[in-house]
Amino acid sequence: MKRLVPALIAACLSLPVLAQDKNAMTAFYGQDGDIDRYGLSWRFKPFWGDVWGGWHASLSPEIEASYLEYNGRHPGNDSSGELGGLVRFRLERGVGAVRPYLDLGLGAAGFTDTHLGNKDLGSAFQFTEQIGVGVSIDQTWSIGYRFSHYSNAGIASDNDGLSLHHVVLEVKF
Repeated sequence: MKRLVPALIAACLSLPVLAQDKNAMTAFYGQDGDIDRYGLSWRFKPFWGDVWGGWHASLSPEIEASYLEYNGRHPGNDSSGELGGLVRFRLERGVGAVRPYLDLGLGAAGFTDTHLGNKDLGSAFQFTEQIGVGVSIDQTWSIGYRFSHYSNAGIASDNDGLSLHHVVLEVKF
């Protein structure tokens, strides 16, 4: 019983954060040299949240789908699809109509092809790390920048990886 009371208090303190967070759809565009990436992601409501000072911290599962297109002159496959899942940590300032945020994401993805232009990913399975910054506007919209890196982490002999810079636009509902 001694452990139950602090756990219930902590859960109740987290409820306001969880209640105001919503599902979100993100559209993004990114580049890695001669590779363009177009995609959508769906971030589910947080499964954890807390307030740190004036900042809201949360952890949310996210799925993403994208299309990558090579537009350079090197011979090789010119497109690939990607489907991935990750856990996203978001730290967002909790007051005001315009609130800055920081995102960190870790996960895994599958690509439909292991070659894209002169890049050899080595395997269809890739790990992903992401970091982003931006601003949330009026509890509904967010705009920001995200850096994403995909790599097989050495599980295959070739491991060129992809490092993409993205513009992201998000709507919460």
